[in-house]
This record gives sequence, C-alpha cells and structure tokens, in this order.
Amino acid sequence: MWESCRALATVLGPKQASLRGAVIVAALALSACGKVNGIDVAAKNMNVADTNSIEIVGNGMWGWVGQQYSSTTPWVQIPVSSYALTADYTAGASHVLMTRTEPTEADDVDKAQNLAFRNEYFDFLRPYLDEYQSGNLAWNVMAPDRIRTRPDRVDERLAALRSTPHGFIKLALEHQARFRKTSNGGDTTFMVGDQKYYGRFNAQGDLELVQTWIDYPVLGDMLIETQFEDYKIYDGVRFPSRITELSGGWPTLRLNITSVRANVPVSVTVPEEVQNYQEPPINIVSELVAPGVWHLRGGHNVLLIEMADHLVFVEAKEAEDDTQAVIAKGKELAPGKPVRYVVSTHPHFDHAGGLRAYVAEGATLVTHAANVEFYQKAWSNPRTLKPDAMSRNNVEPKFLPVEDKVTLSDGHRSIDVFAMRNAHHNDDMVMVYLPTGKVNWATDI
Repeated sequence: MWESCRALATVLGPKQASLRGAVIVAALALSACGKVNGIDVAAKNMNVADTNSIEIVGNGMWGWVGQQYSSTTPWVQIPVSSYALTADYTAGASHVLMTRTEPTEADDVDKAQNLAFRNEYFDFLRPYLDEYQSGNLAWNVMAPDRIRTRPDRVDERLAALRSTPHGFIKLALEHQARFRKTSNGGDTTFMVGDQKYYGRFNAQGDLELVQTWIDYPVLGDMLIETQFEDYKIYDGVRFPSRITELSGGWPTLRLNITSVRANVPVSVTVPEEVQNYQEPPINIVSELVAPGVWHLRGGHNVLLIEMADHLVFVEAKEAEDDTQAVIAKGKELAPGKPVRYVVSTHPHFDHAGGLRAYVAEGATLVTHAANVEFYQKAWSNPRTLKPDAMSRNNVEPKFLPVEDKVTLSDGHRSIDVFAMRNAHHNDDMVMVYLPTGKVNWATDI
C-alpha cells in the first residue's frame, strides 16, 4: 500500500509550478493514503496546495515596536481604517497597504496610553503606509517618486509572510515538519535555517498560533506571536476572522478580517534603487559645543562629555555598529579614557538600540528608575540570532537609577541628570545639564 502511495506522490509532484508546490502536493498525497496528521488536515481545510497567493482585507489597530508611553505600557496603538495584505507564496513576496486614522480616547482598547502621545505619533507617521517585501529585500513607497530601502525590516516582513495561515502551513509541509498530537489538537516545531517556527492547531484542525523569533537590538531574540481566531468562509476560502500579532509581548496588529480572496494577481516589482542599494558608510561628525563637550552627529544625535579620567556619553544609536562608531569617535577626540557612563534619556528603541555597546565597554547605564526593570528584562533574553559584544563577552549590566536627580562628577566637572515630569513623548524620561558651559540636553520634547 505505502509503495503505491509514494508513487502517487511522485506522479502528482511534477504537476506543480515549483519544487515547493511538489513537496506540498506530495505530502498531501501521502496523507490521502492514510498517513494523516494535523498539518495535513489544516492544509486540506484551507486548500493550501492550490493557493499560490492571497489577499487579506480588514481593519483594526496597529502598534509600533519600540515606541511606548512608558516601559510598562504597550507599543503605541494607532487605529487602522483599512488594511490590505497581498501575499505571493510562489515568489516569496508581499505588499501591505494601510490607512491609519487619528486616535481618540474611545479607541484606547488597552486603557493604558496617553492620547497626546498617540496623536504625536499619528502626526509623525501620516495616515498611509505602503510597504513591500520580496525575498531578502524590503522597501517603502513614501511618495510616487520617493522610495526608502529598508534592509532593517527584511526579517520582520519575511516572518509576517511566513506567519500567515497559508504561509506557515506551506512552510511546515515544505520542511516536512513533524506533528505532535495533544489533548486539544496538536503542534509542530521546525527550523528554517537558524530561525525557529512553532505552530499550534486546535481540535478542529485550524491553525490558531504561530511563533517565530527575529533579532531586535534591544530585545535580542524577539518573539513574534500571531494568533488566529474564529475561522469563517470568505469567497470560498477558510480563514480566521480575527488576527492578533504580538511582538516582544505587546500588540503590533489587531485585525478584524472583512475579505479574503485566493489566487489574486500580485505584482511586486523590486525598484532598481532597491536592487542596487548599498549600506552607506557610518560617518560620525563632531561639533565642539563647550570645552570637553562634543555634539556627535550621524543619523542620530549623541553628546560626548570628557571627564578627568573617563568619558560619558548621552544617548545611543539604533544599533550596535553605529554606536561602536560613536565610541570610536569619542576615543579619537579624548584618547586614553575609558567609557564609564552612558545616559539613556528614554527607552524608545531609536535611542536605546545601541546601549549595549556602551555596556560592553564597561559603562554603567544611567536612566530613569522606572526603566531599570525594563532593561533588565529585555537584556536577559537570549541572543542566538545575532550575538552582540555584550552577550559574547558575558558582560553583566550595571545601572544607576534616577529617581529625581543624579550628579556625576570628577571633582572638576559635574553632570546633572534630572527625571522629567509630564512629558507626553515618554513618561520615564531624563534630561542632562552641565553647569560648567551651561549645556542642556533634552530629547524628543
């Protein structure tokens, strides 16, 4: 019997347009012969083998990873009046078109966010998001004649494509994932390169959860969890009517699905400037603002303060390599002095992504007292996908919390670090003042 089943799988395979299609059809052919598991059941229920592309339309709420009102509240949440994802599983490409609307008190579903904070981000982001991914390339269309290449978003968008119900099941079949029966259905775990995927199926055979991990500078191996609820039939396609995506433990997408269509035409053409994109060299420019105090520019702003026998930095870049370039510039301007302190004005990821590079140098992190627990928890995550200097060298972080005011001094120069009050950009911010030279540093206010 099993010989005939293997023969059936072999005959069916070549009819597909790609090897991926052949693997999926072969797996389903074997299940038809009696070797059935939960992945096969879900694939049949959703007609996965014959679905090469899909369009998902809905509305709901969108969240921005790394931007939160305080270190204990969710990522900023912005209402979405229109969301459309088109996914081409054959080409490994996707396109998201989203319209965001102005937040109100009524749509604060978490009851944990400052309205002024949410409106600040809505004004900054603008209503429309038009983003693309094709293989290992990602970009945004900012205007008809303006394209922004986003190499920093490739992993995130590829994970999103693979975490759709059809995308995950195709991936599981392609990698011949093993299915484990449980009392409530079953689950599966498999690897794609160095990336782990986990899926859970309910007793009805529907995929209800996908988990995977991508690298994020602040969070390390960041968990992305996608939850699927209340499957319905849309234009002949079985699909969940509610989707919730959590990144780093907080919602980044909450969708109510209104329309689903299978095998829609998808045209994702990679622009020439994206194909030819080269990461620009990191160039740190310094400006002396007072004796022994420099403003360092190059993407993000950093303050360098030379003390009698050490260096103090205020702020970090978004990533480790950028911050290492800042540290190198500081050592060039004030040679022979170690990095002893770094001041983090607030924990938004565009200011905190490179903090660990300072800590790897031996620096103590000076931050609002409310942020210490956040950093301790975030920095305790595994960092297997992209180990940094701090994890490679097993450096234990040191913290100097700011309750109200902390003064750093070498006996000649003092640096006052104040906890701020009632800042709508973030509730746990600090600012820096240098009495000698009368230099004040405050960010995003």
